[in-house]
Amino acid sequence: MDLIGLLFLIALLAIGYWLVVTKNAGERDERQELIANKGYKYAFLAIMLLNVVIYLMGRYSNIFQISKMDLALLNIWFGTLVFALYTIWRNAYFSVKVKNSNATGWGFLVIGILNFFSVFGDRLGFFDEHFTHSQSVYMLFLGIFLIIVGATIMLRNHLDRKEDEGR
Repeated sequence: MDLIGLLFLIALLAIGYWLVVTKNAGERDERQELIANKGYKYAFLAIMLLNVVIYLMGRYSNIFQISKMDLALLNIWFGTLVFALYTIWRNAYFSVKVKNSNATGWGFLVIGILNFFSVFGDRLGFFDEHFTHSQSVYMLFLGIFLIIVGATIMLRNHLDRKEDEGR
């Protein structure tokens, strides 16, 4: 690892540590806990359904091959996506103390778009070829996840604002 990468890693770890230490201990209320528990159940069921579909496609067709590492990542990604979307849509993703999560939504959108540029940028002439195929797939999954979650946060905030104006 070169010096710039090491410094970047140290800076990210320091920022992460600072965020954890200074985090406002927001707690969920009972309604949010019930919604989160239902979200865990839906995420688990989605993972099981995904595994059944992948098994059947691999068993009865030769066109769908996926490595074990990619399958593990896809399971984690899909379950987390189902949980995040369900809890965001039901206003249980953030604690009660968080009133405006637009910064989080914009951050997810920007980082997701940057992931797309890192995957497709070499075709557009922005970046050199520096990713392997599996790294590009992982970056694409992450980009899709962040864009979907960020857009859902922004849409939920917009609908909540419209609902508050209507009162």
